[in-house]
Amino acid sequence: MLVGEHLATARAAWPRTASPDDVLSVIAQAMDAFADGYERAQCLVIRQEDAARREFIVDLLHGRGDPGHLAARAERFGLRLSRVHAVAVGEGPAKYDETDPVPRRVEDALFGRFENRRILFTTKDGRMVCIAPGDQDDVLTHFAKQAHAATDGGQGDARP
Repeated sequence: MLVGEHLATARAAWPRTASPDDVLSVIAQAMDAFADGYERAQCLVIRQEDAARREFIVDLLHGRGDPGHLAARAERFGLRLSRVHAVAVGEGPAKYDETDPVPRRVEDALFGRFENRRILFTTKDGRMVCIAPGDQDDVLTHFAKQAHAATDGGQGDARP
């Protein structure tokens, strides 16, 4: 929509004395700047969402904050805290953060198989953490298998 508006404005303001190549070059530069700005904005939104998710997980795992507010924040990430949940933790030979390929591989495998489930996956203190409804052992089993394979036999633990 915005690109169409830019092109319509360019068409209306097309200088009769300029060559088409000159005008199209300026339009191409404007479109590149627009696309770069959009990409930067998307990256900022993703970083903000990741930071909010990490903050929520810290608060959840440490029991900080008002339970009602914590439950409302949980909904944003697909969790319903009115249900029992289990936490599984995977640890490898290295400390991981969310940008490392190992947690990304585990996350992709987890959500590739259970995309419609209410699962939260992140890294915390160098470990991979998976939070799932307590009655969905298959999610945690799959997480454990994927984490074990991705870390070349790392350690794991699961707790309700």
